[in-house]
Amino acid sequence: MKQKITALLLAAVLFAAICPAVLAEGNPQHPQHLKPEDISISVESVAPASAGIDILVKITVDDKIKEGTLTLENVTADAGVLASPVAVNGTKAVELNGYDRSITVVLKGMFKGTISESAIEQFTFKFTYKHSDPEMDPQSSDPESSKDCICSVEKKFAYTVTQTQQPQTSPEPGKATAAFRLSSFDANGLIVPTAAGKNGGKVQVRLPLLCVDGPVSNIKAVPKLSTSLDEFPFAIEQVDYTIGYNGMIGVNQIIEFQFNLRFADKVTAGVKKVDFTITYDRGWASATGDSSESCDISLYVNVTRGYEAAGSEPGGETTAALPKIVVDSYSFSSDKIYAGEDFDLTFTVRNTSNEEETKSILVTVTNNAETGKLTPASGSNTLYIDKLGKGESKTMTMSIATAPDTEAKAYEIKLEFDYEGTKTRPATLSNGQSSASIPVTIMQKIRLKIEDPTVDGEPMEGESVPVYFSMYNMGRSSIYNCMVTVEGDGLSMEESFFQGTVAAGSTMRADFSLITATPGQIDGEIVITYEDSLEEKMEERLPLSLYVSEAYNPDMYPGEGDPNGMIDTMGGMIDTMGGMEDPSASGGIPVWVWIAGGVVAAAAVVAVIIILKKKRARALEDV
Repeated sequence: MKQKITALLLAAVLFAAICPAVLAEGNPQHPQHLKPEDISISVESVAPASAGIDILVKITVDDKIKEGTLTLENVTADAGVLASPVAVNGTKAVELNGYDRSITVVLKGMFKGTISESAIEQFTFKFTYKHSDPEMDPQSSDPESSKDCICSVEKKFAYTVTQTQQPQTSPEPGKATAAFRLSSFDANGLIVPTAAGKNGGKVQVRLPLLCVDGPVSNIKAVPKLSTSLDEFPFAIEQVDYTIGYNGMIGVNQIIEFQFNLRFADKVTAGVKKVDFTITYDRGWASATGDSSESCDISLYVNVTRGYEAAGSEPGGETTAALPKIVVDSYSFSSDKIYAGEDFDLTFTVRNTSNEEETKSILVTVTNNAETGKLTPASGSNTLYIDKLGKGESKTMTMSIATAPDTEAKAYEIKLEFDYEGTKTRPATLSNGQSSASIPVTIMQKIRLKIEDPTVDGEPMEGESVPVYFSMYNMGRSSIYNCMVTVEGDGLSMEESFFQGTVAAGSTMRADFSLITATPGQIDGEIVITYEDSLEEKMEERLPLSLYVSEAYNPDMYPGEGDPNGMIDTMGGMIDTMGGMEDPSASGGIPVWVWIAGGVVAAAAVVAVIIILKKKRARALEDV
């Protein structure tokens, strides 16, 4: 009897091992089409553009989809301040069996009308895509098995829309949008200072350009030459000043041209405007197609000491030139000046003449920024000095207010001096004028809102557990080099989390795996580090409290899973069944006969199943 039971059990084991493989043979896995949950869309950066915004978007496909072609058909904007559909620039298709399985495009969202005031807008975009898989049945009417599948997925994000981002009527209808504008920062995020120097001195003029409508290539920059020193304050010492760049530049990239020039010997002191012509070719991925275009860019240079010419009275009699008043030095009351705050500008003016005094000096403070951004806090923008002796200096202070919505960048405060000399001169030569410019950088305060971290699951000793949280940049300035780490006894990250740049009005979602090495209650912190536009490091800390369960140890529970101690081995189980006789000992059928019979029975069952399946398949083909 014991041999019979052993043989039957062996036959059952063979049957269980063979049948699933046979049954699965007729049910092959079919390729699957992309579903909305298989696609993730991330907003890499957002930049203001003419009459709208440019959004750099990256579309990534889940690794489980290995075959086919993903094509972005179109993008539409939900009801709101943006018009629909949205223009898409860039390569809009990708093969999913390659190494790079993502699509990166630029969405050009145009505003429907004038934006009345600054506000944080919630944008919703609907991405329509097509997944084509050659392994699918091209004749099938079933969407799940057809060759082409068209679906949609939505993406929402927030962005601060300001008054300056308004639709503008082009003075020349049909003219393409300029591809570049002057940038306050270089490619490393550092502020580009205003070029300054004395007449006759050498100076390097830096021209940083931000691409706002690309891609473009074959970029060239050349200054507009002129015989007027007010229009081109440099000595013309070359036939051609053109500088070129042969690479391709995309939206939100910065390229810089540097010109080594020399101020003309007879250029006068003050701030001078210099114009440049930028030429470029439109790339094949541009919305306007292949074309060659140009735009004009202007910047300002500061001549700190200029040429002083002698005047002449009617009749040819020469008279001495008026003394010059210059700014020797200046300082601000704070190292960092934030929008919405007041600051004190302290400057020292000096009479450069050692032969003549100046009198009745009126100092007017203005700025070349947008109206109302930098204004005198006291209401008056003028100061008065009774007189300055020969070579004398005087220090003055003015409090300046900044508007809360002032954009974070470098501005220019201009000091204009109107004065008189003390020597007798003709009326036309008795009054003098001079000016000076002072650069000032205005920053926006960083305002972050961070949600409490969520632990997705029950932490266990030595195991990883998912943790995630969201952070919203609610300020008007981007943060850079954003990284997430953890601190706490027994806490570590499976891999570091680096976000990079979090633009103003955008969201960062941090998803990472936390490894817990110590059981029990653990109180730690999530540390978020980032940098502002001046590369100053900052950090935010989130408390993290979790209870870690002790890891399972089978040695501590020797009998668990076999409460009656019966299933040690197959032979042991059978041995515990007392009272069974050995057939071989009593002259019964040998045990090998039972084993052979069990194997034959299992093979017969499998053969019957295969025959029935083949008959069913033929019947289906006949139908």
